[in-house]
Amino acid sequence: MDERTFRDLLAHRWTRLIDPPTTERGAEYLRRGRVLATHYESGEREGALIGMVQGSARDPYVAGVRATQDGERIELDSYCTCPLQFECKHVAAIVLHALRDGGGEAAADDNGSAQLGPWRAWLDALHAAQAAHPRAAPGGRDQGVGGILLRAGDGVVPGLLAQPVRLRAAQRGGFSAEPMRPSWSDPAPWAGLGEVEFRLVAELRMRTPKYVGSSDWFHLRDAADEALLERLLAALPCFFERAANGRLAAGPRRALRIGWNELDDGSQKLALAIDATSPKTRLLQVAGLWYVDPDAHALGRVDGEVRLAEAVLRAPPLLPEQVPLLLERWRDAPLLAALPAPAAGAQIERRRVAPTPVLTLRALGSAGVGGAAHPIGSVRLGFDYAGVRLPVAPVAPRERRRLADRVVEIQRDRARELAAVERLEEVGFVAADLLPRLPGDARDGLDANDFVLEHGRSALAGADQVLALVPRLRDLGFRVESDPTFPFDLLDEPGDADWYAEVDEDATNPWFDLRLGVDLGGDRIDLLPVLHRLLTDPAFPLRPRKGESDDAVWLVPIDARRRLPLPLAKLRELLAPLLE
Repeated sequence: MDERTFRDLLAHRWTRLIDPPTTERGAEYLRRGRVLATHYESGEREGALIGMVQGSARDPYVAGVRATQDGERIELDSYCTCPLQFECKHVAAIVLHALRDGGGEAAADDNGSAQLGPWRAWLDALHAAQAAHPRAAPGGRDQGVGGILLRAGDGVVPGLLAQPVRLRAAQRGGFSAEPMRPSWSDPAPWAGLGEVEFRLVAELRMRTPKYVGSSDWFHLRDAADEALLERLLAALPCFFERAANGRLAAGPRRALRIGWNELDDGSQKLALAIDATSPKTRLLQVAGLWYVDPDAHALGRVDGEVRLAEAVLRAPPLLPEQVPLLLERWRDAPLLAALPAPAAGAQIERRRVAPTPVLTLRALGSAGVGGAAHPIGSVRLGFDYAGVRLPVAPVAPRERRRLADRVVEIQRDRARELAAVERLEEVGFVAADLLPRLPGDARDGLDANDFVLEHGRSALAGADQVLALVPRLRDLGFRVESDPTFPFDLLDEPGDADWYAEVDEDATNPWFDLRLGVDLGGDRIDLLPVLHRLLTDPAFPLRPRKGESDDAVWLVPIDARRRLPLPLAKLRELLAPLLE
C-alpha cells in the first residue's frame, strides 16, 4: 500500500480507532513537541505508520498504526510500547502528526525528483534538535564519542541487532556505552556527531526498533543493511555485546565448513565451523551469513547459503541404526548434495547387568557450627553398569555411551537404583534438592545427584562426619570414592596378611623396640604412635558407642589427611598389650 492511499484511509477512519478524550491528550503531546520521529512502512496490501513519542517514562515509546486492505474491507489497528499497549494518546499523537504534515512525502516534487519520504520527518527532527543543542565547546558538557553496539538476535541462525551508543571513557580504561536515544531531558543525544557519523546513525535509526529489555535495537536484515554495516565498521567504533570487549574491525571473508560430530551417546550431529577463526566465533545472519570472532575482534562475511546453514542447525542427532536409512534417501534430497555423508553407524552392544552404587565424597563451601567453620560434606550418587557410569538423574529414554568403536546401550535397573537411594536415606542422608534452605556457597555446587547430612534447620554436617559413615556405607554395598575437594583420604581396610609386628632385641641392652603396623601396597604404616595417641585421648572411646555393634569399624587418623578403617575388635586386640 502506497503512503498516499494509507493517509487517505487514515484521514477518513482514524476516529473509529481513538476516542475524543484520547485524541485531545494526543493533540496536547503534539503541541508540546513530544513526537520525536515518524516513518511509514509499506507492504503489498498493508501499510504502517510508526513513530517515537516521549511519554512519562525516561525512554520514548514506540507507537504504530496499521491499515490492512482485503478487497473492499479495510481494518485499522494500533500498538504501543506504553502500559496501555494500543489506542492510547501516543498513537493519537503520531496520527495527528502525520495528518498535520499532509500526504505526498513519498511522491515526487514538482520537478519530478524523488523526495525523502520517511526520512524527511525524522531528519527534520534530528536537525531541529541539533540546532537547539549545539556541539559543546572544549571544556563544556562531555559529549563522549558515537559508536555502535552489536548483539545477536533471534533465529536458528541468529540475526544481528545494532544500537547507536554514546561511548565514554571508563575509569579503568576502555569505554562504557550508553544508548543514543532521545529523551525529554536530552532530545538530541546525537549532538556533536560529525556529518558522516550523523547520517549513518540516522540511517540506522530509521529502521523499526526491536525492544530487548528496556533498550531499543535495530535489526539488520537485508543487502542494504549489509552495506550499512560495512560503512559503520569503517566510520564508527563498533563493539559486540559490550564496549569493554574491544573494537571490531572488518574481517576477511571466510568459508563455511559442514561436518559431523560424534556425540558421547554414539549418535552423530551435523555441525558448522568457520575457517580460520577461534572456537568462540559465532555465526550470524544479515541478508547472507556473517561471523563475529571475539578473540580476533573481527566481523566479516561468510561464504555459504543461509537456508543450508539453517537446515544443518535444525538437524536432529543421527542414531547409529538410522544411518543406513538416511543414506538410502541421501541422493534423493537436492539440499543434501552439498553435505558430507555421515559415518557408518557403530555396532550397538546392549548391556543388561546389575548396577553397583557408587558414592563420591565431596566437600563444598563452609558452614559455621558453634563459632567454628568447617567444610560441608556431601556424597554424589551414581551407578556403575560394568564400566559405564550413570547418574541418578536425569534418566534418559535411551542410555548409550560410546566406547571406542562400539556403542553400549544400558538397560537401567531402576528397582536396584531406588533401593540404593533408600539405603542411603536410612543412614541419614537427604537429597540436597529437597532441602528448602542451604548455605549460599553450598547451593551452587549441589544437584539432584547429591545427598547431605542435615543437622537441624539449615545446618549441614561437615566432611569429617560424612567420612565417619564410610565403613557403614561400604557394608551397605556402596563403593566409595572421593574427589579432589574432599579433605580426607580414606585408606582401604587392611587384610590379615597386611599386618606386621617386629621386635628388635639388643643383647647388650635389656630393652627392646616394638614395631606394630600395617603394610598397604608397600607403604608401611607404624601404628604404635597412633595407638599411643588414642590411649592418651580421654575422648576416644574404647567401647562401642550407643547403637554401634561389636564389629563396628573406626577410622583411625594416620596424619592430617589419611584415615585408616580398623574394626573395633582388631583395635582392641592391638591396644590390649599397651593396656596391660
